[in-house]
Amino acid sequence: MSIKGDLTLSVFGEFNSLASGDWDNPLLSYGTGDWYGDEEESNFSWWLSLQSDGTLLGFWEYETGLNVTVFSTVPAPVAAGETHHYAMTRDAAAMEARFFVDGVQLGDAVSFSRLPTGGGRGMAYIGADAIAWQGSESEWDGILDDVRIHNRVLSNTEIAQMAKPRPSFAVSNLVAGATLTLSFSGCAPNGSVLPAYSLMGGGPLSSPWGSVSLTPPIKQLPSLSVAPDGTSGVNLQVPPGTTGLEVWMQALDIGGQVLSNPLARTIG
Repeated sequence: MSIKGDLTLSVFGEFNSLASGDWDNPLLSYGTGDWYGDEEESNFSWWLSLQSDGTLLGFWEYETGLNVTVFSTVPAPVAAGETHHYAMTRDAAAMEARFFVDGVQLGDAVSFSRLPTGGGRGMAYIGADAIAWQGSESEWDGILDDVRIHNRVLSNTEIAQMAKPRPSFAVSNLVAGATLTLSFSGCAPNGSVLPAYSLMGGGPLSSPWGSVSLTPPIKQLPSLSVAPDGTSGVNLQVPPGTTGLEVWMQALDIGGQVLSNPLARTIG
């Protein structure tokens, strides 16, 4: 996880409030406290946070704790209680960082002079700073979801695709010989949704809609119509004698051209 070159950080977030400190409101970070002094292996390799004025902040360290800090050139148009997609890319060849909100680049690219080094003692944190600093800084006050970390610079098109809100996929009563229910919400209204499953694993598999969390062979179920309120569902019979079998599931919202959340379940 100590990615020191090309990088993309991506997360959906909703906050109740934003604290005003320079290092408050972290979304994603990788580093450690200076337990051993300012040593290179204690460096932060990446950081993304949202400041109280809506500016996105990226940060990492090189050599013995020397800082690189980059800021979005304009603030994000976000408010408490709203869900938004936040992303940052770090291009090691161009030596530029870019920030995104809801799939749209936020201001201009920001140049930097050094890439991170070291960082071998770090850990990844969601919504928090490293343990050593958690008592003195405010953590993320709200909800974070669908964290994705890539060791490459995703294109603007790929980030826009990731920023589309995922439809919610749920399954109940997955019991051998019983009738299960597949439920969907948050789909494109009046469209259709295509469920699929695998008995081999949870991917990942590249697709035009992003990373599919299914391993081939993938079995598709019949497409389902989506109601005007964005919901859909179906009841299906679970074959008898399948207790203990692992199943991986995901669906494609055809109207919205976006994948649902993946599911991994064991038949009861």
